[in-house]
Amino acid sequence: MKFLHSFITLALCSSMAFVTSAQLSMPTQTIGNTRYYYHKVKKKETLYGVAKKYGITQDDIIKYNPSAKDGLKTNQILFFPVDAFAKPSADKTGVKLPATQKVAAVTHTVEKGETLYGLSRIYGISIDAIKQANPIVADGLKVGQVITIPQDESFEVAKAKPSITEAKESNSEIVYHRIQAGETLYYVSRYYNTTIAAILELNPGISAENFRIGEVIRIQPNDNKAVMVEKPITKFVTHELKEGESFTTVASDNNIDVKKIIDANPGVKAKKGSIINIPVAANDTVVVRQSDLDDKNAKATITSKSNADTINVAIVMPFMLHQASPSASALNNTEFLKGFLMAVDEVRRGTRKHINVTVHDNRNSLAATDSILHLPGMKQMNMIIAPSDAKQLDATNKFCKQNDILSVNLFAIKDESYATNSFSVQTNIPHSYLSAELCEWYDKKFDNRSTIFINPVNAKEEKDVCHDLKKHLQKQKSKTASVTIDSDFNYDSVNNLLVAGNEYVIIPSSSSKALLTKLIPILKRIKQERADVDFVLMGYPEYTTYLLEMKDDFHAIDTYIYSRFFYDEKDSKTRNFEQEYSKWYGEEMRYVVPRFGLLGYDTGKFFLQTLANVEGGFNNRVINEYNGLQTSFKLQRLSNWSGFINKDLQFIHFTTHNTIER
Repeated sequence: MKFLHSFITLALCSSMAFVTSAQLSMPTQTIGNTRYYYHKVKKKETLYGVAKKYGITQDDIIKYNPSAKDGLKTNQILFFPVDAFAKPSADKTGVKLPATQKVAAVTHTVEKGETLYGLSRIYGISIDAIKQANPIVADGLKVGQVITIPQDESFEVAKAKPSITEAKESNSEIVYHRIQAGETLYYVSRYYNTTIAAILELNPGISAENFRIGEVIRIQPNDNKAVMVEKPITKFVTHELKEGESFTTVASDNNIDVKKIIDANPGVKAKKGSIINIPVAANDTVVVRQSDLDDKNAKATITSKSNADTINVAIVMPFMLHQASPSASALNNTEFLKGFLMAVDEVRRGTRKHINVTVHDNRNSLAATDSILHLPGMKQMNMIIAPSDAKQLDATNKFCKQNDILSVNLFAIKDESYATNSFSVQTNIPHSYLSAELCEWYDKKFDNRSTIFINPVNAKEEKDVCHDLKKHLQKQKSKTASVTIDSDFNYDSVNNLLVAGNEYVIIPSSSSKALLTKLIPILKRIKQERADVDFVLMGYPEYTTYLLEMKDDFHAIDTYIYSRFFYDEKDSKTRNFEQEYSKWYGEEMRYVVPRFGLLGYDTGKFFLQTLANVEGGFNNRVINEYNGLQTSFKLQRLSNWSGFINKDLQFIHFTTHNTIER
């Protein structure tokens, strides 16, 4: 099917009678796979009379019955495709396309972790624009607030007459639409003069099956584009049977199935002098609205890059194989690959899928990364594990977006491409969402406890997670106190703050090992001497790197740590994996945090299983959760058009009973 783009007007659309006419009052007949209305010409009937009787044009009759151009013959049968002459049922909803369409205002309900900056990125508008439209957010966002997303209130459907020689893309801005009760994808596509395919392409978080009331989608209205479509049709040419001719001989002479000849001549006897119809395949070029295009193949999913039994994955990382002594970072990447391959083997055996993995050493070079992305076959990937360098990651994200490939960012924490790139995956929970998850968990876990912050001397106030928690507790009007570790800091500095019978959470305002080293002896002593108070220590992800030296201390004090990942060496499944790793590679994993072999395994298990087992792969709003050995995944799109972030945050409790709870 060939498309030629040009301007479109409503006048042109309405001039096509087969689009706007009402259902014809005629009998029907199925020929091949197509249903037709038909009319048997009566004596003295004219082309003009038939057209007037059914409210159609003479050109419509001639289009499908070209012999009618030379006049009608008695008993001649005229055919009209039902699909072309029956008014589409969706039009009964009253969808009309005036020259200017109204765009309804869209609201957004603030969710935990969302920021003004984040919303500005997702909706493609400035922070100032959001503030001007919503004075209530002057002091920041609050969960549950309903704010207005400013956008143009209307758009032009048509600006000029169509021109076959002029091909122009739509210049209209993106608008946002909240799905209302009774609306379907087809309804919305017609209202905005676009296609179902275009809507799905802009909103991979939705499908025809999960087109739900209340969801917000983004749309690019078609304001100045018509399409010249060449489509196959059947025309009916009349033929007067001669002596010795039959339906069978006519079918043979015209290379047509005899049944089609019979069906095209209802009630006609095959005898000399009979006027019969011969269905002939032809092409017709018509101007249609963008929304009238065939959307059968509306959207290619991430899993459709290959056949249903194959998954293609590329890993692009700096393995630094050209170096005689690879760096620690390169060794970590190699361990990641080893763990990933173990997951490949497990998923392959469990799903009977063919999993093709190509591994590329980009030597930590942007030029090398660009060269790799242009290699034959890279466009056929379902997923690419991207490098962590900002420029290399950006190049990979852009390539994946252009070619409908999942781009998985495992290492760069501050990358924000997920806000605008629907194929980008950020597996490390972003700062604002981490803080929101922590504050919510803290409220539930320590609702009745007072909080004591231990501050380093001369420390600058940083907008980190601890800063966010302090602000949150102030808003909650929770009981808090603070003490500074200076030259006078000692046992009494903390002990004097603890009132008998009360419960406390003690939080260092820094994750530094030096601060923790000064604090631990004091907290252990208080734990031993003050049976009249109960307290726990709240720590940071960095504490997982201190476990070799301080794990027993954490148990003695009763410590909680939040982290994006956690390695529990006593877990039976983890021990089994480590044994398998040693069998595969003849060596143990390096003692680093996180364990990169485990990271590779968890990553492979989650992403490969989702691609293999989940209908639609990653073309959904929310993906099934995965609880890994070290890393867990709880992926969610921030909108129907954004990429994914991993909202999983682990809370680890080192109990005084020498156990670990997650």
